[in-house]
Amino acid sequence: MLNKFIKSDLRDLIILSICIVLFFLIYKLGFLMFVKKIIGIIFLIFGLIILIKFPQLGDYQPKKFSVLFILIGIFILLFGVYLLVF
Repeated sequence: MLNKFIKSDLRDLIILSICIVLFFLIYKLGFLMFVKKIIGIIFLIFGLIILIKFPQLGDYQPKKFSVLFILIGIFILLFGVYLLVF
């Protein structure tokens, strides 16, 4: 029974420490900079998903659509990297 409480306390401590680190990052970097980085990560992941998973040739999709989605995926990926870096 004591082990159950230790695991619960450890989980709460980890959540508290993550919240404190995020608070100090927001405080030091500024809220808008933090939001910009999060949006950059989202665009980066979305661009990677479009590049890797989506453009598959099939019976229902012409080749021109695949090229178009690859270009859109590259644009979104580069925009996400730009937001993340700068």
